[in-house]
Amino acid sequence: MMKKLSLLIVLGICVMGNIRSWGFLSHRTINQNACLALPQPLFKFYKLHVDYLVNHATDADSRRNMVEGEACKHFIDCDYYEKAAPLDTICKDWKLAVAKYSEDTVLKHGIVPYQCAKMMYWLTKAFEEKNVEKILKLSADLGHYIADAHVPLHTTSNYNGQKTNQHGIHSLWETKIPEHHLSNYPIFISEVNFIRNYPDSIWKAVEESYSLVNKVLFDERNAKEQTPENLQYQFTQKGGRIIKQESAFFIKQYEEKVGLMVQNRMKSAIRMVASSWYTAWILAGEPDLNLKQNPINEIPVPAIEPEESHHH
Repeated sequence: MMKKLSLLIVLGICVMGNIRSWGFLSHRTINQNACLALPQPLFKFYKLHVDYLVNHATDADSRRNMVEGEACKHFIDCDYYEKAAPLDTICKDWKLAVAKYSEDTVLKHGIVPYQCAKMMYWLTKAFEEKNVEKILKLSADLGHYIADAHVPLHTTSNYNGQKTNQHGIHSLWETKIPEHHLSNYPIFISEVNFIRNYPDSIWKAVEESYSLVNKVLFDERNAKEQTPENLQYQFTQKGGRIIKQESAFFIKQYEEKVGLMVQNRMKSAIRMVASSWYTAWILAGEPDLNLKQNPINEIPVPAIEPEESHHH
């Protein structure tokens, strides 16, 4: 346990230097902590390659503006489906969902839970093949999508408060709060479980995130009402420009309103990422991964993409 905690401290120092959104700091922290939570012998394998998994935790975000069809993998508009029926009646199977709503509709409103299930299938295959490069690339990406599924504003069409005149709330919740307070979060995970029904588990995570959307929005509005306007923002010079952004004072006010929400969603994401990697390994027959004694820091381009697909 002490070795894991020491490693966590070292890794935390490494990633603090490159901070950007739930994208950089939080995604990297989630992947690194998931590595540390794994039981042996997976812990040995993932620890060896932890630099890759941390550094590539945000590859999926880097692809969003370059790869067609990538953006929809990061979110789902639960409010769209809720208009027609209770959320728990959404088809959790991709083919059934497409048959019911049409593929264009499903893609338009986001596919993050379907993407996670697909990635699990691919990761299990990679473990079966003992293909270390595929395992690492898929593990890094799966960690990213699972983390996104745990963000409330990734589960609503009002993802940036644009429908409620709360522009910028997305960055405030998933960027600014972790940037200012992550070092105080007790997010070390020690329990990792085999996930028996993966679609149900990832949809449960999405539903939990969606249940928090109203509080995310209400608390931001409440914090603004109770904070004098001249204390809400500060001006910072960045790259030769003057940027107006939320003040540290206001970020703290907002974090106090939402309580442990950000910390708890991150902790849940870490647990599910580690449990997902562990589950894929179990489903693959617990292969021996002592194949590569040297850590992989980069995977050659072109990136490895599995050929099998549940989707489209």
